Amino acid sequence: MKVLDRDMVGEILLPLEENISKRDAGSILLVAGGNNMAGAAILAANGALRSGAGLVRIRTHRENFSAINARLPEAICVDIDEKIDIEKFDAIGIGPGMGTGGLTKSELEGILREYKGSLVIDADGLNVVSGSSVLKSLIKGYPGNLVLTPHEGEAARLLGIEYSGRFMENEREGICERLIEEFGCTIVLKGSHSLIGSPNGIIENKIGNPGMATGGSGDVLTGIVTAFLGKGIAADEAARAGVYVHARGGDMAREKFGSYGMKAGDIADCVAFAIKEIIP
Repeated sequence: MKVLDRDMVGEILLPLEENISKRDAGSILLVAGGNNMAGAAILAANGALRSGAGLVRIRTHRENFSAINARLPEAICVDIDEKIDIEKFDAIGIGPGMGTGGLTKSELEGILREYKGSLVIDADGLNVVSGSSVLKSLIKGYPGNLVLTPHEGEAARLLGIEYSGRFMENEREGICERLIEEFGCTIVLKGSHSLIGSPNGIIENKIGNPGMATGGSGDVLTGIVTAFLGKGIAADEAARAGVYVHARGGDMAREKFGSYGMKAGDIADCVAFAIKEIIP
């Protein structure tokens, strides 16, 4: 299995053109944050903004607007009860902090039926998929770039297999292969050594650190990958670049705060410096 490295990512993330506009940099939508659960939306949006997304809109509950606006004035909030034209977005990320109720399922089903662009499904988006044959069928037939980002527990639920709390190291590649075969898209099997797989093969990430095992770290990754997809990067390459800069940002956060003291927001902020290493 190949190992993800900086040179691979340097071939994916390219310098910005001098005359670029914010729309050229990618307009993305994040469907995130349950009622009074703004944190996941903030972390995902910060990850996206630190990864170069030109425009970030967050579709969430109105109760979350004040918290999001206070922390991230660069993002624009959209009421989850309002009808919007999703086709105008270059990429969509859905799932962080959404909860597993009917609203999450209906939002995801609507996107899978109506949208044709690049899509990331994470967290509670994956959890509602695991219990729905309709959503599984829509994912298998999805016409656009699609990335699923399960941790091991979510992967087990998606495949309907038993999970005791951790896959053995020699099991993880097989689990990733099964997910690729089942859903036919790019998979990020998250963990201490995340695997990024697609029909083109599987690559292993070996950087990062235990301090990244903290609440919200996966939300940041969702924002990063969505931002890269919004720039027109192919699904498997956006996932590889996203995993690498997320992990490198985590290593930079550890250098500053230590493994015990770092938090997900620190990872998001350090992602900008991780990208700066690749594109000075």
